[in-house]
Amino acid sequence: MSILIIHTGTGTIIDASDDVLVVDTNDLTSEEREALGEHEDIDVAIEKGTDIMKIIRHYTGERK
Repeated sequence: MSILIIHTGTGTIIDASDDVLVVDTNDLTSEEREALGEHEDIDVAIEKGTDIMKIIRHYTGERK
């Protein structure tokens, strides 16, 4: 069974287990926000992001 993330506005479907990260832009500097927003520096997401499966497991009670 897969957990899918679906953006209803664009119809984009992403498999949540495929290295999907969540980034809180409040934790970024203005330079990091700009680089990430322009897709110039994915390292910002890798460094500051949280794997979405960790979040899903936490909220569904499957803490691992």
